[in-house]
Amino acid sequence: MPNHRVIVATGFRVIGLATALASSLLAITMGIAACMAAPSAGQHRPDYLSVTQYGLVGLLANAASGAGEIMSLLNGVAVAIFGLIAVLALIAASFGVLLYAVGRGLRASAPWARFIAAAIMVVLLLNSLPALYVLQGGARLAGAVAPILSLYVLWVLSARYAD
Repeated sequence: MPNHRVIVATGFRVIGLATALASSLLAITMGIAACMAAPSAGQHRPDYLSVTQYGLVGLLANAASGAGEIMSLLNGVAVAIFGLIAVLALIAASFGVLLYAVGRGLRASAPWARFIAAAIMVVLLLNSLPALYVLQGGARLAGAVAPILSLYVLWVLSARYAD
């Protein structure tokens, strides 16, 4: 007879560890990318050349200056996006650490871990049930995994948790 508490606790620990490691790696990567893509502070803005005096060369130089300013703007947008992704990855890594701690707490029969695990599973169940009405065909089978797993964990936490 399988020990369902150990299965649930191990599942929380494995998912938490995988989430924390992957999200930490993404946060580090995006943080480095944001630092590398940051524009330098001392950029000199070139003066525009007179097209009547310099002709085609002046026109090309002015177009290159305008393209450089557009690229600088796009670089700033990319830095902001990289920074946002890094912050979101840090939040996901913190959630992974929470899942790992809940798994360790469930293995040690801690009441706080049981409460947090039940709350997480209720939220997952309430978020995944509406998807079953939207999805059709084979996607409905794939979408049914989350509510089934959350019902199993809730069953383990309520019926099989008592020693």
